Amino acid sequence: MNVYLLSQHSLGVGHLSRTSLLAGELARIPGVSVVHISCGPSTGIIPSRPEVSLVELPPLIVGGLSSTELVPTEGGRTRQDVEGERVRVIEGLMEKRPPDMFITEFFPFSPHRLEGTVMPLLRAIRQRYRGCAIVCSARDIPVCHHEALPAEKVASIGSVFNTYYDLLLVHSDPVVLSLSDVPGLRALRLSCPVVYTGYICERRSTTPRPAAVGGKRKVIVTVGGGRDGHRLIGCAISVALRKKEYLFDIVCGPFMEESMVERMSRRVAGMAHVRVHRCVHNLKEAIAGYDLVICQGGYNTLMETVVRGRRCISIPRKGSYEQGKRVRVFSAKGLLTALAETRLTGVALSGLIDEAFRGDYTPALRLDLEGLGRTTSIIGEWLSSRAGGVPFPLAPSRRVV
Repeated sequence: MNVYLLSQHSLGVGHLSRTSLLAGELARIPGVSVVHISCGPSTGIIPSRPEVSLVELPPLIVGGLSSTELVPTEGGRTRQDVEGERVRVIEGLMEKRPPDMFITEFFPFSPHRLEGTVMPLLRAIRQRYRGCAIVCSARDIPVCHHEALPAEKVASIGSVFNTYYDLLLVHSDPVVLSLSDVPGLRALRLSCPVVYTGYICERRSTTPRPAAVGGKRKVIVTVGGGRDGHRLIGCAISVALRKKEYLFDIVCGPFMEESMVERMSRRVAGMAHVRVHRCVHNLKEAIAGYDLVICQGGYNTLMETVVRGRRCISIPRKGSYEQGKRVRVFSAKGLLTALAETRLTGVALSGLIDEAFRGDYTPALRLDLEGLGRTTSIIGEWLSSRAGGVPFPLAPSRRVV
């Protein structure tokens, strides 16, 4: 059976990383062939998964940090050119490998990102592949910049769901965050089942404690994709240069400008306790080797930090409702220390680092972190039921609204 997953990333790599992780798990289901279609720029940091067919289509990225409009990375092309090529390529793939399930990551919660690519595909699937299930895979807070969504936008999202979608998987623990916690989505009325899977992360059976080097605590600073992480990286380096009692690894991200990475590297030249990296191989596992994680408020980094029981200082991206909301909720639950970007200074960050290491750290709340396994199980059961011609029964144990 053929499963397609389609994702779009731009500022960061969270959508790509989460979809890649899920694609790898789905490929373990016997008899399932997985195609991961990426509509964002290449990163070079996502682990190769030989069992998954990765198709990288012409990318679109946001035109600016405060913009929601996507523009081509290749000069001389329009957005419509890129979207038309994407649709043709995917339709060609589906002709050769007819889909049994088509999963869109985040869409239709983000119509401005993928509408020109996904809507023609949804119509084609309903016309040509009537047995194909259409599923939305969404993070805990499936909005971008604004808490107050216009009524017409919410209605449009609901219309797409109710016309085309069979299932919505929300990768969250509803005890902590549910769709009703986003005011703009409270008016959303869906006819398809909504299942809370738990948070998705790459859980490991054993979590090694970080080994102090020369008796020094280890700190990692990461800003995801890096396009908007200059201020945090610069501030962290200023702190690190003064605090020689700790070891710092500063990760700039794949999308930070090369000139900026070189500038940051020059600032720490000759300092044995501070290192600047463009990227770190398999950051998820690398986090386990640190005593403290300093990051923005993205889904993936926070989940990998929480699952490994690490101290965390989170500075959510300015202007991001999604990151700000998540960080406020997690901070209130005792899972991290929050610092608003508007209050980010060397003095403030330095004080929080020292405070983080006072006493032992024990997370105050246990999140449901079984989202990866539960999502794989749900999709596997759905595919099996479709193959047997039986309507999929959502088990009572599933968290459904």
